[in-house]
Amino acid sequence: MIDKLREATKELHENIEKKNLAYLIINHKIEIDEYKLLLLQNYVAYAITERQISNYVDIKKPLKSELLLEDLSALNINEDVIQRNILKFENLFTLNNTIESLGAKYVVDGSALGGVFIAKNIPLCKNLEELPKPIFFSGDRDQVKQWNSFSKTLKKDYSLEEESLAINKAKETFIFFGKIFSEVSL
Repeated sequence: MIDKLREATKELHENIEKKNLAYLIINHKIEIDEYKLLLLQNYVAYAITERQISNYVDIKKPLKSELLLEDLSALNINEDVIQRNILKFENLFTLNNTIESLGAKYVVDGSALGGVFIAKNIPLCKNLEELPKPIFFSGDRDQVKQWNSFSKTLKKDYSLEEESLAINKAKETFIFFGKIFSEVSL
């Protein structure tokens, strides 16, 4: 199923990367406020999706959202701002079963893989030099291990109906992330 998920979501994945502020880290031009917004956007996306996924599938601790919340706290992001954004989006994403959770987890775990690459570029961003050491974008290779473990789950045999459910939810998850990257504000 992993190849089918990758193929079916390729265009959505590429489009979401264009909306994500992480490209400013990769080209080393990110400003502090843009970095804070990037962390907040990722926190909202992960907090909501991880909460739903955990209803059906075990998620390894610490959650990505927990790491992001630590970063937001270290940067003194107001709790009211965080909660306002969570409340705005939390009812826009739901999962109904384990198969849908696998589709959503494909997006969540896969997107975190990019964090390892992004982490390598943060030290090269002059505007971020004075900030505390990142926790989420730490470059921790556990994200890769989690992905490798999860991808084995996707290599099992699934029915065409199950594959369709997972693919549709993966697409929906990418669209949900895109909405968050477009609308979350500090």
